[in-house]
Amino acid sequence: LDFHPRHPSLLAVGCYDGTVLVYDIKNRSNTPIYSSCLRSGKHSDPVWQVCWRHSNGFNFYSISSDGKVANWTMSKNELKMEPFMFL
Repeated sequence: LDFHPRHPSLLAVGCYDGTVLVYDIKNRSNTPIYSSCLRSGKHSDPVWQVCWRHSNGFNFYSISSDGKVANWTMSKNELKMEPFMFL
């Protein structure tokens, strides 16, 4: 998991089932504000690390044991995945 460097209430989380989630901890809700899915993209193996991009707004990276490094973008209504690198 990783807190956003400029918006410390945003927490990106990688899960064992390959999904990534973003929580706004100010809301005190157990419901994520963004969640990956098959339609928007997700990893096929556990996510081992997530890291916010320091230079670009609301994007973060994730890496999984499926060999993919993904770039995630928070848009208005969904979390979008773009493959960044295959290891």
